[in-house]
Amino acid sequence: MFKFGFSADASECKVAEECKESAEDDACKGQKWLPSEKISIGNNVVDPELLKENCTSINSLELEDCCTIRYVSTVIVSELVRKKQNEEDSIFKAEQNNSDLITAVYEGGLKIWECTYDVLDYIYDGEKLEFKDRKVLDLGCGAGIIGIYSLLNGASNVCLQDYNPEVIKYITIPNVLLNAGSKEEAQERCDFYCGDWGSFANLLKVDAEEEKFDYIFSSETIYNCQNYDKLLSVFERMLKRKTGVLYLAAKTYYFGVGGGTRQFEKAMDKAGCFKYETCWKCPNGVQREILKISLN
Repeated sequence: MFKFGFSADASECKVAEECKESAEDDACKGQKWLPSEKISIGNNVVDPELLKENCTSINSLELEDCCTIRYVSTVIVSELVRKKQNEEDSIFKAEQNNSDLITAVYEGGLKIWECTYDVLDYIYDGEKLEFKDRKVLDLGCGAGIIGIYSLLNGASNVCLQDYNPEVIKYITIPNVLLNAGSKEEAQERCDFYCGDWGSFANLLKVDAEEEKFDYIFSSETIYNCQNYDKLLSVFERMLKRKTGVLYLAAKTYYFGVGGGTRQFEKAMDKAGCFKYETCWKCPNGVQREILKISLN
């Protein structure tokens, strides 16, 4: 079913105001989110021992008549993180707590969630998107599977963002290096960011329309309702207004935390900047969806 948000000009969008209120709420609750920062591919970014060990066990996704996406084993990453026992490491903290999520500490980037595969199937076999010379943002990228697919299919620039710097360094960058033609090509065509969405848009500074993204992909990022305003602010500020399309994949409802696609649609309606439709639904099992979103 096709659904639209309330009609609004960009100047009337309520997202920026709501995002400010969300940040104030976080401060009141004592939640300190990691500030956004850019991570460059350099000699000291990826742990040499981790990369050497990890590359002995490479997984791959074979896409017929298209490309093969190679990616490192997250199991080996977990094992190496446990061996190092660095208590400042967010992934180590999650491993110690046997948890996929510690709010504002570790946000689940080590695991490749099933909605990522939903998006990949949809854009490869369903919508068959054209990526040549497009700018792409993989928001909450984790392993970077969607960003890498965009890169292999001709995207001119791919920005990969995840909350934890360890995820970018241990998982995302190694995966991009496995798939890019060279380190130089990865440096030229890819950008990597970590940290909270609340400061991400200010750091990246894509103010001019031509600097914004043709496609934004985001999977399993709406489980925490407290972050909706920050997430919507990124969408509103970074997506091309007339031609940009955003694909958001998520579960219909996240038990135990309260988020989900219907809840997020209410947040978009309240913001007044967005129009959206459900373009795919999981036919069985845990209910998952992909929302196709653009700006009014």
